[in-house]
Amino acid sequence: MKMVSRAFPLLLLTAASGLMMTRHARAQGTATEAAVAETRPVRLVLSSTPSSGEGGLALDRLREGIEAELGRPVSVDADAAGADVLSVIYQPELEALTVFYKPRGGRAIVRTERARRGLDDVEALTVLLAGNLARDQAGELLGPPPRRPVAAPAVAQAVDPLPPTPELTQAGQPGLFDGVKIRPVAWSGSLGLLNLGVTFSDSYGYVLLHVSGHLEEGARMVGPGLAVGTRVPLREWASETDLGLTYLHGLDPHAVMGSMYGYTNNRLVTRVRTALAYSPLPGFSVFAGVAFAMTTHLYGVVDNEYAPELFGGFAL
Repeated sequence: MKMVSRAFPLLLLTAASGLMMTRHARAQGTATEAAVAETRPVRLVLSSTPSSGEGGLALDRLREGIEAELGRPVSVDADAAGADVLSVIYQPELEALTVFYKPRGGRAIVRTERARRGLDDVEALTVLLAGNLARDQAGELLGPPPRRPVAAPAVAQAVDPLPPTPELTQAGQPGLFDGVKIRPVAWSGSLGLLNLGVTFSDSYGYVLLHVSGHLEEGARMVGPGLAVGTRVPLREWASETDLGLTYLHGLDPHAVMGSMYGYTNNRLVTRVRTALAYSPLPGFSVFAGVAFAMTTHLYGVVDNEYAPELFGGFAL
């Protein structure tokens, strides 16, 4: 009995020492794994489809920004071995940015945000998302942070590192005119020599307000116009179709009969147009197309004249 009573404290001390060594080894393994994750290279995969009139995300500039944010080497080489994978999917037509982070041997994390601003803001948002996801992964390896003492000052609430989206209203819903682009446009055609206007458009539709000037047989005409159309974007190309009306008021007497008979050059031109637009640079596009026009002459006996029209111009 005495030998057992003397050995019991020794066994208890040995068990406690083994438990402490096991916990210490586990903590060292977790810290080592987190340290390896913080130095492991990252392979960047970019999928960006530019909308009509806009370019895509700059791969080199994006890689440099993410490398500076993470403090880790970032590569775009598809054969990079032993690297974590960071996939960026930018869909401007859907106004969505998705960042997908997959550490080697770990759980994938994905986050999608609205991206309704310019390319510079989208690239900055991508860098912030990449850093946020990578730090979340390191936090999972290290475990939750220790609790603050009760006597410590009030704990600050966690703040989302992403900036608020300015396009949202106070109710959290998009405004009426969010995403509407306003672009000046100029073109010339066989039934309207000089046309200046402005378009109000989103990704797939537009409204065109314009003023037209025309010269025919020495008679000058000028007047307003309106057209409503649709657009089908195909990368830097776009197909556009619209229906419009243009009223031309004659500034000179009728070229044949003269004003003494009450004849004027006033006319109403109704058009169905289709055009192909090309955007070589962001914010600039050229277009050319054909229209079928009905010209209604507003003098004496009103009559209609049908003819095709060729036109071309540019938009800023």
